[in-house]
Order: sequence, then structure tokens, then C-alpha cells
Amino acid sequence: MIKINALRRKSEELNLHWLAGVEQNNKREWLVRMVTRGASSKEFDVWRVPIGLLPVLALGYRFSDGKLLPITYGEYSEVIIPSLGPGEEIDSSEIPPKLYSFGGKSPGVQRLFRYRVDQMEYLIPAMELIRSLFLLTDKIVSSSTK
Repeated sequence: MIKINALRRKSEELNLHWLAGVEQNNKREWLVRMVTRGASSKEFDVWRVPIGLLPVLALGYRFSDGKLLPITYGEYSEVIIPSLGPGEEIDSSEIPPKLYSFGGKSPGVQRLFRYRVDQMEYLIPAMELIRSLFLLTDKIVSSSTK
């Protein structure tokens, strides 16, 4: 079971809303700034968690008492982007508010990549690409140690 102790300070269910980047603390440890939104209060909070948690920090994941909850909503679909190279780099100010709301607050300046596949437009946060590299690296390491 995945548990993030810092999130236990909130008594309500939290939704992982945004990954706001990485930083180093004074001990030179790398941390991810994750933004959660309270399920009932709709309040945003920023948490600094170890970068090793990045593989389990997918947007939309929910936490209760610090524990990662099972995904029980939405639908799964797969899209193949033939090449990540031709993506257009944009920043978070270009995300339509109707698509992804920050509750009237600034999303900061985060990088995203815009891809078009079969007349559909996909916006992928750069942090999601980095997160997927962590997942891929973890799979390679796991399979090589068997």
C-alpha cells in the first residue's frame, strides 16, 4: 500500500491536481512539488515529497489519510503518439480553463507538450513524461534483478 505521511495532516480526501516541478532542499535531496485539491473544500495545497514517489504521482489519483485510493472513476483509453519529437512546447497559461481549472489561481509556468493525433489535440505535462521515464527505468531495473 502506498502511503504519503505528509498528506495525513488533511482530514478530507485529496485529489492530485498538478505536479508543479522539482526542487532540492538544503540537504540536497530532490523533492517533487505536488498540488492537491480537497475533495470537499476545493482548497489547493502544495506538498513537497521525495522524488522517488514520482512513479505513483499520476494526476487524478486520490488519497485518504495519506493512503493512495483505488481508481474508481473515469475511463481508460490508449493513444499512440508516433514520435514525441514534433510536439509543440507550450506553457500552462495556454491550458483552456474549461479543460483544467486552477480555481482562479495561477498555474505557474509549467511546460507542456501539444500533440495532434487523428484530429485530436493532446496536452501532456513535461512532468508526466519525466514520470513515465521513472516508471520505465523502474521496470528495467526490476526485470534485470530477476
